Amino acid sequence: MRAVLRLAWRDIRRAKGRSALIIAMIGLPVLVISALLTGYSTMMVSPREGVEVSLGRADAIVRPSSVHGPVAQEPLSAWAYHAGLGNRPSEPWRPEEVAALLPPGHRALPYQVGTTEVRLPGGFEALDAVEVDLRDPLTDGMRTLVEGRLPAAAGEVAVTEAVLDLGVRLGDTVPVTRQERPATVVGVVEHPQQPAADEIVSLPGLLLLNPSKGLDLGFLVDTPAPVTWQDVQRLNQAGLGVLSRTVIMDPPDKPSRSGYAPGYQLGFALAVFMVVLEVVLLAGPAFTVGLRRRRDELATVAAQGASKRHLRMIVLADGLLLGGLGAIAGGALGVVLALVGTPFVARLGTPLGPPEVPWAQVLAVVALGLVSGVCAAVAPAAQVGRESRSARQKAGRPVLGAVLVGLGLVATALVLQSDAVFGFRAREWRDLNDVLVVAAAVVVVLGVIALMPWLVVRSGRAARRLPLVLRLPVRDASRHRVRTASAAAAVMAVTAAALAFAIGYQSNHMGNLANYRAGAPLGMMMVNGQHGVATWERVRAEAEAQLPGVRLVPGMVALDAEDRVITFSMPRTCSGRCKSYGWHGEELPMGDAALLRLFQGRDDPAAAAALSEGKAVIFDPGVLIENGTITLNGYYRYDGIADPVRVTLPAVRVTAADPAQGGAVLPASAVAAASGLKVAEARLYGMHVPADELRLERNLMAAGSADLFVEHGYPDPMPGQLWILFGGSLVVVLGGTLIATRLAAADWRQEQSTMAAIGAGAGTHRGMLAGQAGFIALLGTVAGTFVGGVAGAALAISLTAKWSGVSVYGPQGYFELPDHTTFAVPWGFTLAVVLGLPLLAALIAGVFTRRPRPALTRRAT
Repeated sequence: MRAVLRLAWRDIRRAKGRSALIIAMIGLPVLVISALLTGYSTMMVSPREGVEVSLGRADAIVRPSSVHGPVAQEPLSAWAYHAGLGNRPSEPWRPEEVAALLPPGHRALPYQVGTTEVRLPGGFEALDAVEVDLRDPLTDGMRTLVEGRLPAAAGEVAVTEAVLDLGVRLGDTVPVTRQERPATVVGVVEHPQQPAADEIVSLPGLLLLNPSKGLDLGFLVDTPAPVTWQDVQRLNQAGLGVLSRTVIMDPPDKPSRSGYAPGYQLGFALAVFMVVLEVVLLAGPAFTVGLRRRRDELATVAAQGASKRHLRMIVLADGLLLGGLGAIAGGALGVVLALVGTPFVARLGTPLGPPEVPWAQVLAVVALGLVSGVCAAVAPAAQVGRESRSARQKAGRPVLGAVLVGLGLVATALVLQSDAVFGFRAREWRDLNDVLVVAAAVVVVLGVIALMPWLVVRSGRAARRLPLVLRLPVRDASRHRVRTASAAAAVMAVTAAALAFAIGYQSNHMGNLANYRAGAPLGMMMVNGQHGVATWERVRAEAEAQLPGVRLVPGMVALDAEDRVITFSMPRTCSGRCKSYGWHGEELPMGDAALLRLFQGRDDPAAAAALSEGKAVIFDPGVLIENGTITLNGYYRYDGIADPVRVTLPAVRVTAADPAQGGAVLPASAVAAASGLKVAEARLYGMHVPADELRLERNLMAAGSADLFVEHGYPDPMPGQLWILFGGSLVVVLGGTLIATRLAAADWRQEQSTMAAIGAGAGTHRGMLAGQAGFIALLGTVAGTFVGGVAGAALAISLTAKWSGVSVYGPQGYFELPDHTTFAVPWGFTLAVVLGLPLLAALIAGVFTRRPRPALTRRAT
């Protein structure tokens, strides 16, 4: 074995260019994955790692909830929650009430966190706010002073560097809160785990307006004894939320939830397999070319008595050494780059924890790179020692490939029909189904890889119809089918993955778009008073001031005796075929003829007359109107009280501004009469899309409890990600194609010299390289289109199946029938991948190639 490794090492040093290429191909994926693993481990701060930042030197953080009574909380959070009137606090907490519940001998330091607004040159900006005395030893480790000093008096603040980037300078006086309280910037601090945080810090009483009302009240608490989980639960019964250092370091046992574990593990294994497969396919041609160059050396070794097994070990040793070098170098560089680059990435807004290297995972990735190198050398090693040269030129019968493709197609069909075949309920298997579809597609990919040498030879037979400059490279590619098949298979695999994802995504998007029913006309805005009339007059005045020239139509809400808001929705006749509402859910507007005209986009005297007569005007064709009436379900929008009221109203159906629009407009007086509720104005509607929705909503919320909704239609969350995927495909396709083309050019040196001697110019040389690259890329993308189309169609069925609610009896019991599915192809993306990438590969190979060396001539001596 030592001699075998020595021979392999000598060949690596002799062919430095080819060796560096293989090392780079193997090491690059290892570098990327190692860097991601290390960066993720460093950026993901565990509660134990962040305990000093969260608590300083305190034993616990105590936060009163909005009620005096039992609450629940997660062990690693101080925020408590409860069922009941969540937005209507009972009597406000007072500091002495909190102190009475804590153990004797404790020390409490006021500590509030929230959001405040600071007036900057561009207007008010919302910043994270902390009110605490950072000079107190209890806060050691919570923030780091970078410049200046810590706030020491009322009216002084410290800010983070991200706030300085907004135009604030040390020594400036800035107005804070809507009351524009003056605050002098005396220092610059840094959040140790969030360097990019937009944060402002002051002593208590400046930034947050409500601590006296118990809404932002909180304390850092130093206790004589550790605060255990039992102590936390005792304080929960009184209405306090507690984050305890002892609980963070030793959390109570919680039941594990691993419902998605099988699908996640299978998906991760498939991703790893595809990465290894892609590396093997890209590096394989380089090993094949190296084998041909070493033919004389291997023949000499065989003449010294080496067997076929010894020769194959020499070739596999190349893979072992090159794979080991690439994997070790990639892993080491990945870890170093992650540790060096994570602090800079954190400046973009990601968390930052202590440097951490997940050695077990990194070493597993390094081992995977080593295995990839050995696997890439397996096919060339298998060719060593074959006696018949003509046998290597025969493609053989594609039995294995055809069997694998067939098995993959059958597996795909079985996964999609798992309900009927295996008796699985579709809704229970829906998440795992997507992963199983991908697994079946991987079998098809393996089948096409096995078919690729046969496809290369078959494609080469059509070369006789091509012009000379294309016929020669196609025949050469067919003659060296192993090298060509590996590169084309690499292109096929990435093309299949890209198209499968694109078709699945596009189908899912078009299905969701078809299933979307807008609750209002496109471009309609609604200002909603969250808690009814309590702050509505201020909200309305702010809305009119912020939206000059916009026609605002008032809307009504129903209120119970305690002025809690009740909203209404409609029962619909559809089951699995229901269109889903967007915008403001299924909450129905109440108003007069002016509001109806806004929703219909026109004057409709008949509909207006029906509304004035106390009839609900319905736009949704899926709503059931029985005997001219409809029953509405009323519920509390902001409070957790079940089933408060049901109202039956006469109803008519009309068309809205958009035929696809749903919803309704309710007559306020009829709702009040039928339900016994009060009605009052607490909404404004208008046909207007604000230029800065977030800023407008902040201004409204500062005036009172309000939120803003704008109907934009169904959102497309991933339009740019398809082209990011195209960019990734471009890198792999060009990489695999140009590597194979470069290796082919190295093999053509003698042929190129001969052709140059008989008059072939540089254009012929460039045309041949372009033809070689285009042939490899086109063969791969066309084969990938087949695999990606199959996998994409299967993903589309799995992602977009709408279930009818009808069950039938099959061989394995009852299963649910699908109502319909959506299949859509992103044609622009598909054409760019299938045709654009081969053309680009051919262009790059032809333009950026070097002129061939001058032909050798025989001179008289």
